[in-house]
Amino acid sequence: MQKEVANNEILAGMTVEQKIAFIANTCQSIISTPEITLHHMHSLIRLLRDASFPVMKLAALSIAEVFKDILPLYKIDKAQTETRLKEVISKDERKLLSFEHEMLQFYQKYLQTMNEIRVELSNLIRRDTPIATR
Repeated sequence: MQKEVANNEILAGMTVEQKIAFIANTCQSIISTPEITLHHMHSLIRLLRDASFPVMKLAALSIAEVFKDILPLYKIDKAQTETRLKEVISKDERKLLSFEHEMLQFYQKYLQTMNEIRVELSNLIRRDTPIATR
């Protein structure tokens, strides 16, 4: 948790250009070695709430591309994964199942955050649209 707070402070101090480069580098890293670098998805998901619209948009599209690239490589069955993690299994299988579980959690967090943003934008549009044009 302390590491995440420090990372959030670093992101907050970056310029828009630095954040764009960070998104590109982080996504490339995750795509190259997802089993090792997937945890960096926390930072990308945090950037979905950035004050800069270009950063938010790039983060949203980039995260979608990362998932599009890596999800087809894995057969993820949430119920089976959770059941198998409770059983006695080999170290390698546990590592793979844990990774798949983590990936699913990030995907769900991404979808949840995108839905929250959609609702917020819809509310803004409704509030700012004159009644006569609705």
